[in-house]
Amino acid sequence: MLRFAVLALALMPLAAEPQQARSFKDWSVLCAEAGHCTVFGFGPDTADTSAYVRIERGIGADAKPQAWIVLNEASDKDRQVSLTLDGTPSPALPGTPQRLPKDERRIRLSFNDTLIAALRKGSLIEAQIAGADKAPISLAGAVAALIWMDDYQGRVGTPAALIAKTGKNTPFREPIPKLLRKPAPVTPLAEQPPVPPALMQAVSDECSLENPAEQAQPEAVRLTDTKILWSAVCNIAAYNIDSIFFIEEAGSLKPAVFASPKLDAPGTEETNSLTLAEVEPQGRTVSSFARGRGFGDCGVSGDWIWDGVEFRLTAYHFMPECKGVQFEDWPDLLAK
Repeated sequence: MLRFAVLALALMPLAAEPQQARSFKDWSVLCAEAGHCTVFGFGPDTADTSAYVRIERGIGADAKPQAWIVLNEASDKDRQVSLTLDGTPSPALPGTPQRLPKDERRIRLSFNDTLIAALRKGSLIEAQIAGADKAPISLAGAVAALIWMDDYQGRVGTPAALIAKTGKNTPFREPIPKLLRKPAPVTPLAEQPPVPPALMQAVSDECSLENPAEQAQPEAVRLTDTKILWSAVCNIAAYNIDSIFFIEEAGSLKPAVFASPKLDAPGTEETNSLTLAEVEPQGRTVSSFARGRGFGDCGVSGDWIWDGVEFRLTAYHFMPECKGVQFEDWPDLLAK
């Protein structure tokens, strides 16, 4: 499948996925720290993906899976969508054409044993939009993806498992709640202070700008009465712009620290370089969106807030597959 090649919010090639995500052929699973999982089933590599399967399940003992067929694009008109399994109608899918009101993209499926059997034995779901080409959805990898979700949520060998009804179970461990400090209020900067020479030296040493004096565009935001957050453009590519961040205090300049989940091992990694970064001075928040390709349908996005001592990651959206999924549908791996 088409995979993006940026490390989460850093600048190295993608080597693996977060420990909370896995891909199996044409299916991917992304699970939040608190246990909520979202499964995606995409079209085969040989076809443009214009629809996909989405399955969600919470972590609670009584949490029931929910499933939809999702169209990538909305429409300004009502639509009729027919669904088939391996070319024929199936009891696992709605038997009559489904009416989608304008701007609506989801068709709800009944998640039951019939649908699970179809995912086990079928090869292809097709969504036929009246007047348009069929949208194929591959079922290659569906069973492995659901088994991985069973395992992540600690359901293996329990009646609540979707696929893995037998096997050794490792109970899910809920993460320790993270307390977020509330920073003291500060007055935002009325005007930009003088740029520290050390910042421009860092741009010169670390970045690849042709003309740093014009392209770096340094900006300052007050974090506390004594700390200033500085950002400067560092690298400019076709669809991603990278910025580096430093904190100035008492005449000293130190790299800011933004932590995010590692991609190839448990734990977190730290960086002071963010992609397509935006800073909101009033809330003292920083966001980043590293696109996997220009279309922006894959990549990683993080949000941090200054808590008075450090920047804390508050949201982390991840989409490993470049298959047309709109950002609003990307799971937040930090969601409660």
